[in-house]
Amino acid sequence: MNSIPITRPVIKDGAVGVHNGIIVNDRDLWTQYPEMKRKYDVDTEVFLSLLQMSRNSSNFIAESVKKTFDLIQGSASVAVLLDDIAVVPLATNVGSLYICPSKDEKQLMFASEKFILSQLLSSKNSKELFDLNAITQIVAGNGIIVDMSDMGMQRFSLDGNDLGKLQDVRERSTKFPFMISHPHIRLPHLQETIVTGLKMK
Repeated sequence: MNSIPITRPVIKDGAVGVHNGIIVNDRDLWTQYPEMKRKYDVDTEVFLSLLQMSRNSSNFIAESVKKTFDLIQGSASVAVLLDDIAVVPLATNVGSLYICPSKDEKQLMFASEKFILSQLLSSKNSKELFDLNAITQIVAGNGIIVDMSDMGMQRFSLDGNDLGKLQDVRERSTKFPFMISHPHIRLPHLQETIVTGLKMK
């Protein structure tokens, strides 16, 4: 079994994910769902495998995220990039997730701590693109789906009450009309945070 440094994203089953938190029942989940094949010694992997398994029977990515959170025990703030649909789900069951869209609404920065995100966006270059007053917390039990074609965001709750309002994204293009850009980030405690940038071409 391969090990992955906890500061790096995990790639599994057509998904790339970053996760802040601890999933305490990951070993039980691997046993409960033997059709999932474990490759790494990191709890983030089970979240991605569960998510992709759920998507096989659901048209709604938000519904699959909710089902995955229903199965895990512990804390999780996650962001996932998928290889077949141009949307990015971000969700948290503890509230450790903050987002900030750029002024032109073509970029989105997020982090698991408001202080870290504020520090990142306080740099000279970032100040021209982002407004610190636009930082918003995704509170515990909630998430957003970011549409990469126009950076639109749909909010949803992990209790599932509003899933019927979300758009079916299964028929979206499988070719990504965007690029992922990781700005120059120098953080002393990256292992305790989620920080990345999503940027349209």
